[in-house]
Amino acid sequence: MVFYRPSLEASGTTETVQLVKGRKVFSMQCSMHPYMQSWGYAIDHPYFSVTDAAGSFSIDDLPPGKYRLKVWHPILGTREQALTVTANETISLNLWFEAKD
Repeated sequence: MVFYRPSLEASGTTETVQLVKGRKVFSMQCSMHPYMQSWGYAIDHPYFSVTDAAGSFSIDDLPPGKYRLKVWHPILGTREQALTVTANETISLNLWFEAKD
């Protein structure tokens, strides 16, 4: 749990998360606003990205091959899309979630 801290700046804060050996996933949630949450994953390769404020991201130098992109939202679930990457190619994808009533 991330507790209320009045000293947060507009740019946010940086803190180190120590994972127990073998643990690869962690979550953070505001103790006052449960919809304010994030997840972290420890990975062993350089092919990852973090979304910007609009939800956009890019992964450079991805080796050619077939991939399955999977995106996840804690309430709306997952979306998946297959893609094939060839050398020296840029691929754009638009994935979205339908709002629940």
